[in-house]
Amino acid sequence: MPPLLLTLIKGLLALIAYGLVPPLIALLIKDNRRLQRGVFFIMVMLLTFPAHTFSWMIDVYPEYRGHSRGFEFSCVVVLAMSLYLAAGMGRWTGFKWLPPGLNHYWLFCGLGLLTVCSSFPLLKVDFALMPVWKFATAGLILAGTFAFIRSDKDTRVLLAALACSLILEGLVAIKLHYWDHMYQTRAWFEHQNALAMWAYAYSFVLLAAALGRKNSLFQLGLYLTGFGAGGILVVLALSRASLVIFGVGTVAIIGWSLLRGFTFRRITIASVCVAGGLFLVGLSLGTILSRFHSSGDTTPQNDLRWILNRMSKAMLLDHPLTGVGWNQFGIANSRPYAPYSEMLEDWNRARGHRIYDHLYHENPLTESLHWLILAEMGFILYFVFLLLLIRHLLMGRRSVAYGKEHLLAYVVFGITVALALMYLHSQIERVLTQTKNLSAWMIFLGVLARLEYNRRYKLDPSTSKKTLPLSKA
Repeated sequence: MPPLLLTLIKGLLALIAYGLVPPLIALLIKDNRRLQRGVFFIMVMLLTFPAHTFSWMIDVYPEYRGHSRGFEFSCVVVLAMSLYLAAGMGRWTGFKWLPPGLNHYWLFCGLGLLTVCSSFPLLKVDFALMPVWKFATAGLILAGTFAFIRSDKDTRVLLAALACSLILEGLVAIKLHYWDHMYQTRAWFEHQNALAMWAYAYSFVLLAAALGRKNSLFQLGLYLTGFGAGGILVVLALSRASLVIFGVGTVAIIGWSLLRGFTFRRITIASVCVAGGLFLVGLSLGTILSRFHSSGDTTPQNDLRWILNRMSKAMLLDHPLTGVGWNQFGIANSRPYAPYSEMLEDWNRARGHRIYDHLYHENPLTESLHWLILAEMGFILYFVFLLLLIRHLLMGRRSVAYGKEHLLAYVVFGITVALALMYLHSQIERVLTQTKNLSAWMIFLGVLARLEYNRRYKLDPSTSKKTLPLSKA
């Protein structure tokens, strides 16, 4: 099919999907909470499958190694827009068109447009617009999640979707590892590190919910099975940082729950987690040790991450206000633009490699999300980004204190732990820029925004209605 015709077809599909489908679905479901719960469940479950099955791009540059290769459209955003509009049409009193935190997030995305003013000589404006569109539209997932979550029943739908997602992905990973003999399993993700971060984030939320006071045996079993599947995914992905983070997050959540009161159920869950963790580690100990030993020499002379971060620092110092431009790292660090590519070439030359210019036209990006933003967007926008992350954690702390023993408070605590560790992990990984991880991040922020809204307006966390004083869940 001619490229122009394919682009026109994709554009027409995007126009229909974003302009026509959401209001039609919203009209259908605005007065039916069961249908809304079904739509939300499907929205979360979509993130289990390969990204190309629910998203598509226009104006694609498949050979580009940047974090945005085209203007991305997603069915997850379509369903989120539907839930968002349905809440607005239903005139629910707990609805707000601009949820807490979304204004700051969209401000960051909008300010990203300023990077087109960068003095980087090879800057491509369309490449800079790609992430603005991708990240800004992802904010609608936050808004749709916020609009959907109203009661404990809705929170249970979220938890069921997270558990089912991990269980399904876990089955895929087990098949790939033990049947297809894949060493580092990435299941239906682009990379094993993206899988591991997604898995431990979902797992923390399920573990926190399982430690709450009001769970049926079926719900408890589902959440713990999902948590166990997440642990399996982290082990099979063999991401060293994620293995450590999974352990730290699990201990933090169990410790927090025990500080709120020792109960037989919590002690039993803690014992099961310890036993399950030891079993998993014992089962895969040889592979895990092999992975840790395979890290090799991580001194600056032999660590690729080190030289990529040095290249990022050079870009930042050359363009401190606007960086080289959002989504321009893959252009700036590669030939034919030589200054930063020569840093990588000199590093390889010092390691005894022969240098051929044609091999440096698609150099890798820095693995650090923080260094990537610094290099592409400069000091000012990085500061805005850092404030955004800090705001999320502060919202989580305040909301959990307000929610006390309600289910949503436990869920938000799991989300807050996941966010804190994900943001820390992003020092060495940039996977939050990938479609599935970005969408999951926005779902978490939407749940966080709901409890924060309830706190501000003194609404009951279990019903989002004006019911005070707070009752024990």
